[in-house]
Amino acid sequence: MTIYILIAVFGLGFGLGYRYYELDTIYKARFNDIIIAEHSLPIALNQIRRLFQVSGYISLLVLLYKLSPFRRLFNLLAPAGQMALTNYLMQSVIAAIIFYGFDYYGAFERYQLLQVAMAIYICQLIFNILWLKRFHFGPVEWLWRSLTYMKIQPILRDKT
Repeated sequence: MTIYILIAVFGLGFGLGYRYYELDTIYKARFNDIIIAEHSLPIALNQIRRLFQVSGYISLLVLLYKLSPFRRLFNLLAPAGQMALTNYLMQSVIAAIIFYGFDYYGAFERYQLLQVAMAIYICQLIFNILWLKRFHFGPVEWLWRSLTYMKIQPILRDKT
């Protein structure tokens, strides 16, 4: 558990500290790309920052999972993991329908896009839970598995 704490502290400390420096530079430059480029650190450092920051976030998630009150919350997300490919494709289709089919492309502010994304995700979580009560896999996962094994895989759960 100590290693997760160390990785979270150092990873997030370096990652978020470096990101603060970047954003501070951008803000002080009044979003002028030329000034930002003159005062920016090398792009390779940004990739290292991302590595540290992601490691910190992952360690933090592992720590939260190990704490028993949060385990139930994470277990609610398990069906979404079982149907990850289906969810990914479904999000793309839903977003295409909303933004291109209904012509809402560019019509929302960022906070509104976050609300749309959260609504889609919550609907998918509910759909995933209901689907997996009846079936072993998501529809795309079933198709992928059947193609991989070159044999139709059983998808329905036993009714017992």
